[in-house]
Amino acid sequence: MKIDRASTSFLQKKSSKICAEENCSEVFIGVQSAKYCNKHNKYPYTILRWKKKKIITRSRNFVLTSKDHKQHSPYKDILECSTIGCTKKFSIMVYANITTYPLDCEEHRNKYKRERFEGLQDGRL
Repeated sequence: MKIDRASTSFLQKKSSKICAEENCSEVFIGVQSAKYCNKHNKYPYTILRWKKKKIITRSRNFVLTSKDHKQHSPYKDILECSTIGCTKKFSIMVYANITTYPLDCEEHRNKYKRERFEGLQDGRL
């Protein structure tokens, strides 16, 4: 006789757990893998968890379009750093199928390095 995995939950050890939903501190009895109480394990709440909003962050890269690609073989391109106050030029290798490249030189690619550089320029640091 073949046993269904879903029907074997009664074999797992049950213990008291706290609901993982925000602002809910209900204690319930559940198996080891259970996260939510009976109220938050039903339809409207499960759909809301699946459709959480994505946070869109501004990327510090620029995108080359197919018109910008001059040739199929890789070539070196020289760009100027986009950090305010930096006039350094840096080179990148442009490849045929890759469209995302950095905007900043090696010294300012990190968010914190840019903030420190801008703070030094303003006299804050």
